[in-house]
Formats: sequence, C-alpha cells, structure tokens
Amino acid sequence: VFINHGGGPLPLLGKQPQIAKFLKAYPSSLPAVPTAILVVTAHWETRSTLKVSGGSSHSLYFDYGGFPKESYEYQYPAPGSPDLAKQVISLLAQRDMQCTADPTRGWDHGVFVPTTLMFPKADVPVVALSLYSSQDAAAHLAVGEALQPLRDQGVLIVGSGASFHNFDYFFVSWKQARDPTVRQEGVKHSKQFDRWLTETVTSEGLS
Repeated sequence: VFINHGGGPLPLLGKQPQIAKFLKAYPSSLPAVPTAILVVTAHWETRSTLKVSGGSSHSLYFDYGGFPKESYEYQYPAPGSPDLAKQVISLLAQRDMQCTADPTRGWDHGVFVPTTLMFPKADVPVVALSLYSSQDAAAHLAVGEALQPLRDQGVLIVGSGASFHNFDYFFVSWKQARDPTVRQEGVKHSKQFDRWLTETVTSEGLS
C-alpha cells in the first residue's frame, strides 16, 4: 500500500487531520494484524546498493527542522526484525539486486510517523528499506516484484512518501499563500501529476 505520511511530524501534531484520520483507520481494513511492516521510505536514498534496517531495535531519526520541541521527543519502541531484513536481502539478491543491512540508522519520519498512527501500541515489528537515488521507476517496480512473496507471510509492505513533492513550489507558495493565483497554480500542477500517476499505475501494462 502507498500512503502519504504528511509533512514532517505534522500529522502527529494534529496539523494534518485528514492524513492522521486515514492512517489511524487503515489497519481496520486489513484482514489480520500484520506479522511485520516493511516500510519503503522516501527519506532514505542509496545509490546502487539498497539498505534495509537490520537491527533488533532502532532509535528515531528526526530528519526535519523548525518544528515544536515535542516533535523531537517522540518515541516509537517497536521491535525491528533482523530475520525479515535477511529475507529482503535474499529476495532482492535472487533478482540480482544488491542490498545490505544497516543495524544503526534510525527510523526517519517516513517510517515512524505513519507507523505511530497506524499501530500506536508499537507491537508489530518494523523494517525500513531505502530507495534508489536515481528514482528510476523500472528499478523500483523490480524491487516490488521481488518482495511480493513477503505478502504471503502476512508482511504489510508500505510505500511511504508523497506523490507530489516539489519543495521549490512549496516554499514559494508558503510565502505567497495569500495570493490565490499562486495557490491555484500549485493545485493545478499537482492534480495534473496525480492524474498522470493514476493512469500510469493502473494501466494494463502494470496492473
């Protein structure tokens, strides 16, 4: 499943209630509690070799700035899963894709924000997986295909990020938020991209 984790810690701060509402309700739509959660996070990019969190536990990595003090004090003590990390590495290797375990990198907000809202008891093991910095669509489709067997084991595979993520426009629109023309242009471009993305991922060649 792909989910929008919102802007930094905003969903946890009550600033993006629609996103928080969706994430809190999502687990009730699942047939069973996941055996583990594999989060492919947009905030962890690596080059030719993917990385997967391989520790039995991980601290949180507050990879954002300018937010209230409380947003740097969150805790999410869910266990990691070294065994799942090894499976990820093995499945990718079978498709000639390199992946290594990183036992120390903390879970970034693309991981802990959605998992905190979806599974607040922190009782489901979590593993994070990086993206290719090339952002090559075909390469990431291949990763998804390689990891499909994990679903049969009850692993919830989550793509965490945003479909439209243009910081240049974001900061311009933030400064000119009272200008309706600027806001309308941003909405127009984001809707155009979302429409293209929906058509692409639901096309016969991919579905």
